[in-house]
Amino acid sequence: MVVDDSRTIRAIAKSMLEHHQYQIVTAEDGIDALEKLDKQNPSPDLILLDIDMPRMDGFEFATVVSNNEKLKQIPIIVITSRIAEQNKEKALSLGAKKFIEKPFEEQTLIEAIREVLTP
Repeated sequence: MVVDDSRTIRAIAKSMLEHHQYQIVTAEDGIDALEKLDKQNPSPDLILLDIDMPRMDGFEFATVVSNNEKLKQIPIIVITSRIAEQNKEKALSLGAKKFIEKPFEEQTLIEAIREVLTP
């Protein structure tokens, strides 16, 4: 699942990941993502998450996910332009497995996904 308020980022990530044979669901913010997660069965294997979004930002979304028994096992990779160390620390403390800076390179994203999904 790709959660980002930027239509362009969602489209780029979706296209890039489909090229690598991943099935992708997109959401425009945390509220939209929670609504889709509630209806999706099975849950996605991974969430790519932006921090700055309307209605529910990435930190709020990660908090909800980490406190939900059904969702907390889904790994989160944060992809953001907010690269300050405090944002990275907060994201990781909320359960994110990786923190990637925008703009991101395809290879960097694919490697991070493979690391997170490999047991």
